[in-house]
Amino acid sequence: RLVRTVIYSLSASFVGACEGSRRLYRSYSVKPDRIFLAPLCTDNLRFSKHKEEKRFDFIFCSRFVAHKNPLFALDVAHAVSLQIGRRVSLRFVGQGTLESEIKRRAELLSATVDVSFAGYLSQELLPLEYARSRVFLFPTSFDPWGVVVNEACAAGVPCVVSPHTGVAGELIRDGETGYVCSLEDIPMWTSRCAELLSDKQRWSKISGAASDAVQRY
Repeated sequence: RLVRTVIYSLSASFVGACEGSRRLYRSYSVKPDRIFLAPLCTDNLRFSKHKEEKRFDFIFCSRFVAHKNPLFALDVAHAVSLQIGRRVSLRFVGQGTLESEIKRRAELLSATVDVSFAGYLSQELLPLEYARSRVFLFPTSFDPWGVVVNEACAAGVPCVVSPHTGVAGELIRDGETGYVCSLEDIPMWTSRCAELLSDKQRWSKISGAASDAVQRY
């Protein structure tokens, strides 16, 4: 913090991804007119033009590493299955060091969760995966923004995210454009996801709101 204080005092301008960035810079007494926000974004049109039959209840699209919490997503899917009384499907998109562990856990939960892996996909193939999915899970422990959430919103896929991402409270406003749930509260994740899978009217309302909200990025 001391090093940052010195460097910041010598810096003319500050660029951050979200309002959290602004709060961080302000905590170092940086003047508001020297702070500029540049949220991450994606090609909204690329992700919005596909209309596909829904094949997957959930999609997790990120690196398979500890702070992205892919195993948490699997546990949520399992809990949702128990709550709604049917087997659910979860699509994993990406690669990472936890892939073997995810597959081992998936075998143990195969009675409640149908897990499939798309592997690493190019930007040309990603939109189809979102279009085939109902709910996007983003239980990250840390993300300055979370551009995959932009992709999901552009595709009209309701998102359930942790509060530890820049999109939380900005692109994803709890109960309006998606849901923000604590990583310590699996029952809340379960409840929100079950609602989106069971209530078509609620799903459509969140989907439309997310699509509209992402247009400003």
